[in-house]
Amino acid sequence: MSTIDLVITILLVAGVVFGFFAGFSKKRLGTFASECAFLVAYLAGAPLVALLEKTNLGSLIQSGYANILPKSEAFVTSISSTDLTLRNTQMSTALSEIHIFKIFQGIFTSHATDFTGTVGDALASSFASWTLIGVTYLVLAVAVYVLIRVIFSPLWSNNGLFGENGRSLVGRICGIVRMLFKTCILIIAVMMVLSLVSSLMVKFDNTALQDWLDVQLKLSDGDAFSIGKMFYK
Repeated sequence: MSTIDLVITILLVAGVVFGFFAGFSKKRLGTFASECAFLVAYLAGAPLVALLEKTNLGSLIQSGYANILPKSEAFVTSISSTDLTLRNTQMSTALSEIHIFKIFQGIFTSHATDFTGTVGDALASSFASWTLIGVTYLVLAVAVYVLIRVIFSPLWSNNGLFGENGRSLVGRICGIVRMLFKTCILIIAVMMVLSLVSSLMVKFDNTALQDWLDVQLKLSDGDAFSIGKMFYK
C-alpha cells in the first residue's frame, strides 16, 4: 500500500469512528447538505456536461460566443486540426488579444472541442464548455442542497428517526455517512491542490511531484488499483 493510500485509509477509518460517536444532530444539517451538494456536483457534473455539449444547447451557446468574439486576424485564422503545438499557439495569441493572462490560458485551450473552423470557433467551444460546467455544477449543487434539507428536516423530534439529539442508531449511521462525506471532500481538495501544483511545476520543467504521484497513484497502470486514484481527477 502506498503512502497516499495509507493516509487516506486512516482518515476514512477515523471519520467512521468519529461519525458514530458524534451522531447526526440537526445543527449539522446545513453542513451535511452542502457536503452532499458538493459531492454530487463533483461526481455527476462532468458526465452531465458531456451530454449537454452534444445537444443543441451546447451548439447554441458556442454560436453565441462566436458572434461576440473579435473578428481580428487572430480569431478568423483557420485553426490547425493536426498540429497541437501550433493550435495552442494560435489560441494563446487570440486569448492574449482579449487580455486573458498567460497563466490562465491553458484552462481555455485545454477545453476547446471544435477544431473544424477558425481559432474563434475553437475558443467559442471552450467558453461554451466552461459556461455549461459552471451552470450545471451550480444547478446540481443547489438542487441537492434544497432536496436534502426538505427531506431531512422533519426527522429530528422525540419520536423522529434520528432521535432528539441525533444519536439513535439511524442517527449514528448517518453521522458516519456525514463524516465520510466530509473526509472525502477534504481528500478531493488536497488532490486538486496537488494536481494544480504538479501542473505548474511541469510548466517549469520540474516533474518531481508528478513522478511521485504517478508512482503513488499508479497513474501509468490503468488496471492497477489505488484508493488515491479514485479521488484524483
